[in-house]
Amino acid sequence: MKTAETSAEVATISKIRFGDPVTALAIGRSSVLHGSIMGRIVHYSLDTKTEREVVDMSNEMVREITLSNDGGYYYIANGDVGWHVLAENGLYPLRTFNVEVKGCHVDVCERSYTFQAKGQNCVIVLDSEDEENNSTGVVTA
Repeated sequence: MKTAETSAEVATISKIRFGDPVTALAIGRSSVLHGSIMGRIVHYSLDTKTEREVVDMSNEMVREITLSNDGGYYYIANGDVGWHVLAENGLYPLRTFNVEVKGCHVDVCERSYTFQAKGQNCVIVLDSEDEENNSTGVVTA
């Protein structure tokens, strides 16, 4: 029986910060984008082998990064209140979309989540109808 040989090329493309782990990663046609728990977003060009920090730090963690259906844009789920859109080539502008929530952000921070699926971005906030025992909830998007 003959076994197949496999090989892989490994390259260091970005340095991460101590205490700021990577929480999301996506690979496009010509770039890699990663985000961290402290909201840092880094774009790495596979063509030029250069790294650019898109966002240094944010008060929200990067939860997820996906590519648009055509591969031209990255969608970056930012914490629990919105998302960013960045061209796959890493050029500005970084567009930001925030969802308005009733009350202040702190009131919904632990009960909301940003996620993405099939090129769609959504923020879900769980609103309790029964504040005493918090046993029921309503999902609003």
